[in-house]
Amino acid sequence: YQPATFSCQLPEGTLIKEQIRIEARGHFRRDYCYLPPLKLNFRTASSPRLSPLSSLKLVCACRAADQFDQYLLKEYLVYKIYNLLTKKSFKVRLIQVNFEDSLGKKKPFSQHAFLVENEKDLAKRSKSIVWTKGKVYTEATNRKQMTLVALFEYMIGNTDWSVPTPHNMKFIQPKKDSTSKPFVIPYDFDYSGLVNAMYAVPDK
Repeated sequence: YQPATFSCQLPEGTLIKEQIRIEARGHFRRDYCYLPPLKLNFRTASSPRLSPLSSLKLVCACRAADQFDQYLLKEYLVYKIYNLLTKKSFKVRLIQVNFEDSLGKKKPFSQHAFLVENEKDLAKRSKSIVWTKGKVYTEATNRKQMTLVALFEYMIGNTDWSVPTPHNMKFIQPKKDSTSKPFVIPYDFDYSGLVNAMYAVPDK
């Protein structure tokens, strides 16, 4: 984690400026991209008003070019499309980020990015809890939801996911039924054919 300052203005005009922590995340993007995706951790004693946000993923455009900004916007739209199909999906918020090198070696630039909802907030919104019971097999998930996920991934041309691994999947379970099968929640769609990123390679 690295120290960071997060500032924002609430709708009624209140200005909040608190210290948080950030870290680079991801696997492929962390090695390949000029701008790795970030995790914003608000759970610090120095951010009392922001701490309810827990932690949020910040998805940045992979590189500082218009083409990659378009990839980012298309991936954001994939999330929004999936939101129309089911409430058991990650909410996202599009933002404009100004990047500035503190050492002054790189020129400042501005690009789109988006924040991804915390999985605990998604679970709470769905009257569920995050799955913590170990490995999940595809046929052991909620069949109706799993069918929706598989058809959606097929529709957008995405092979970059797996339930048993798990890869680009989260799981939640109804809060009042500990015996029910978990629901599958997909995320990370930049490898899909809909986005059509130059670095994406379909799984064989």
